[in-house]
Amino acid sequence: MYIVVLLVAVAISLGIAMINGAQNIGKIIGVSTRRVKRRSRLVYTANAVFMGIGAFTLGSRISKTIAKGIIDFSLLPGETSQLLASSSIVFSTIIVASISLHYKIPLSISQLVVGSAIGTGLALCGLECLNTERIALIVSSWITTPLIAGLTSTVLYKLDEYVSSRGNPRIEVALYTFYFSFSMFIVQYLLLSEFTGPEISFVYALFFAINIALALIIYSYTLEYPWEEELDILKFYTQSIIVLLLGLSYGAHDIGNAAGPLSLIFSYMYPSIDHLHTAITLTSLAFFVGAAIWGYRIAGTIGGGITPLTPTTGFIVQVSTAFTLFLVVSMGIPSSITLTLLGSIAGVGYARGLNYVNTKMLIKINLFWIVGVASTIVASYLFTMLFKIIL
Repeated sequence: MYIVVLLVAVAISLGIAMINGAQNIGKIIGVSTRRVKRRSRLVYTANAVFMGIGAFTLGSRISKTIAKGIIDFSLLPGETSQLLASSSIVFSTIIVASISLHYKIPLSISQLVVGSAIGTGLALCGLECLNTERIALIVSSWITTPLIAGLTSTVLYKLDEYVSSRGNPRIEVALYTFYFSFSMFIVQYLLLSEFTGPEISFVYALFFAINIALALIIYSYTLEYPWEEELDILKFYTQSIIVLLLGLSYGAHDIGNAAGPLSLIFSYMYPSIDHLHTAITLTSLAFFVGAAIWGYRIAGTIGGGITPLTPTTGFIVQVSTAFTLFLVVSMGIPSSITLTLLGSIAGVGYARGLNYVNTKMLIKINLFWIVGVASTIVASYLFTMLFKIIL
């Protein structure tokens, strides 16, 4: 019976990674321009590759929190408690996540996993083995991150309006130069910090970004009017690097949803291997497959369900979401990509005017995630109690 449960739990963990990848790729493509939103398998595959890289290189930050930061396994009774916990988490998460994917509801897998961990901990030993301080920090981030993202997108939209109204191409070039350089700084810092340490990677990434900004500004002053073609090229490459940053951040943030529980299963089955990185490697591949195959199912809901997105507003949503997630990933907090993205979309919508926002849809999606988290708490509690009886 143990072997059956273990094998099924491993399969479900990989299934969670596939669904998570599909959810996230839909969120990236859903706020892109019409040209990018074409349902080309190549577009979804390319973005899936970026998420796989982010998951593989940066996934340990969130995975450690999911695996060990919510439940204190040293306080769990019995040798099989770790198996019970990890199995219950993945079983309850996959059920709710599958329902959300079927009905095209953009739920946050991170929230479902956290809810499952809470329910499992309550079933095993009550509040004693739950890290209530870490849980409070995570839950509070579900409120603060969308607010930060919404405020950021509102400010960026107003800034873009101001720059456009000035009619000065040099100012617009300077704005997009900042976007491009800062995004390059974040991408390099995230990747290098895993290998060289935060201090060295910060200095190198900052030096590289400043040099890019200076080169672009100097180049812009050598051009003569009209600048439309050069500005379009700068916008294209800026959006490309933002999408890359989103993919890296999404992968780094959400891979822990599957890799965290799977690493617990591997540590029970094969205590001698590096179970965390083995779990991250396998779930990164599953992340990529799910993103490439199923990502289109979520793109439509995110793209236009809340507020009509133009190429400019879609780009602003991407920028504000990417910058906010950078903070979350750096701190290793499993927040909510979905709520962060929704906050960005709502912020840019309200900046344009109340009539531009489908408030009913926004409320509906927020109610869905509340119900989703509550459902996983109940489901994981029941699964844990069931496993305690049969195992």
